[in-house]
Amino acid sequence: MRWRCERPAAWAEAAGAGGLPDLKAMLVAGSVLTVETRARISAASRQGRQPLFGKRAGAGRRRGPDGRLRVNEETVWLEGPRNAAEAKSSTPVVVTPLFAFATPLIRYAPGDYVRFSNAAPKRAPGLRRLEAVIGRARNLLRLPDGRPFTPAAIRGETLANVLDHREWQLVQTTLGEMTLNIVVPRPATPSETQALQDYLDAALPAHRTTIAFVEAIANPMANGKPYEPFLSLIDPPA
Repeated sequence: MRWRCERPAAWAEAAGAGGLPDLKAMLVAGSVLTVETRARISAASRQGRQPLFGKRAGAGRRRGPDGRLRVNEETVWLEGPRNAAEAKSSTPVVVTPLFAFATPLIRYAPGDYVRFSNAAPKRAPGLRRLEAVIGRARNLLRLPDGRPFTPAAIRGETLANVLDHREWQLVQTTLGEMTLNIVVPRPATPSETQALQDYLDAALPAHRTTIAFVEAIANPMANGKPYEPFLSLIDPPA
């Protein structure tokens, strides 16, 4: 089974005392895989050895000679903070690819967040440095104490056993509150609604989750892509 996680350390945090005994490999896309993060994930795997890790930086950034991420200035224009004092804050990714030979230059805001470094690089001085790729904050659901987590119990096939539906989306509005937007082919009966509420209370015990029956799931990014099952409306992590 494959899972995607925007923040590698979140695996070890979410595992808790149970660990990750079945972890065989991890592909890290974008974030710097530090020695500390490797150690935490390896300890959680309980295999007595380090799991196989893979690293991929992506077209807009590459790993420099010191192991840190550099912006590929020759292929993309990544908009950054205006001064060094703002570099430590999480910055939304706004990028313009420079290799669009057959189309006009298009400015993208995919919803990711990065943190620039305000340190002077000793090597590769012509490229700006990224301190961290925080991830796609709009998909990053968090517990009341701020820790990220994946609501693995909320799945379409599981919901179908509780209530017949067509679409659904779990939206986090605050650290302690969520809303399940769900599209049903017919009005739900009181018993079906209560069964769905009981399921949500058991699956998300740390949050107060309400149900909203809607006609369709909107895509707040308005980018032509399908809506995403998990959506966060709270501020991104600092």
